[in-house]
Amino acid sequence: MQGVALFEVHGDRHVIYFDLNAVGLSEINVEESQFTILNEVENELRGIIDKYGPLTTSDVGFEYDDWPVGRGIILTRLYMRDGEVKLVLLASYGRSLITKLSSRLSKLGWKPIFIFDIRKVARSRYPQR
Repeated sequence: MQGVALFEVHGDRHVIYFDLNAVGLSEINVEESQFTILNEVENELRGIIDKYGPLTTSDVGFEYDDWPVGRGIILTRLYMRDGEVKLVLLASYGRSLITKLSSRLSKLGWKPIFIFDIRKVARSRYPQR
């Protein structure tokens, strides 16, 4: 994983899908085996997620394609109670994708709880003297 984000949201599934589409994500079919990595991420964030009480989950795959800037697969887990989505977990194998998506989703009212993203550090070609 190159990036992980956990957001607090309040809305039904259709509103969440609309927001994700608005930031440039398109739903795609992803093999069920790829979502096992989300279990490991969820275990690391268990203390935060458990504060929201018992929640049901739904896994969805999305593709981000902002050619030529960036593209990649975003694995998403929705945490729901009584038909309302409470939390959304995003995970990506692409560098810097989570940062781009997080800033866009925050502008739509999503509350970031946890963000981790590995970014490429720009280095000068010329050594410092």
